Amino acid sequence: MDQGLVKLNAAVGDSDKGRYLYLLTPEGEEAKAQMTVPFIKARLHEFEELRKRLLENLLVLHEGGARRLLVVGSESLGKLLGQIARAEELELQVVATVSNDDDFGSYPQDGWDSLLIAEDAPKVRSILRLLSVQEEKVWHLR
Repeated sequence: MDQGLVKLNAAVGDSDKGRYLYLLTPEGEEAKAQMTVPFIKARLHEFEELRKRLLENLLVLHEGGARRLLVVGSESLGKLLGQIARAEELELQVVATVSNDDDFGSYPQDGWDSLLIAEDAPKVRSILRLLSVQEEKVWHLR
């Protein structure tokens, strides 16, 4: 049975008579392709905007004297920040990413000179106070 963009066929060799295959017709494939290109362009634009925003944050950190950065946030974010710093040839290295605030205290303070908080977990503030981390070392992602 043809239904415009989708073709419905009974599943061959299947004992369950109620199972069907939904296949795209040539018109359906064309329509999907027409929707895919704008979707991908929109995601690329969003990525470029995010990259720009992250670079602006890294430049502020770098100008503020940061060289060894500990990131509190997702592993993906830490990797992306590191890639941007290398691509822009900034003298700034992401030394570690802490995605679980319980792991935060396990990184010695002499291993990093700046802390970037991307995801403000409640425990991070109390750990910072407990470890007596200087305020000028702490940055928040903007």
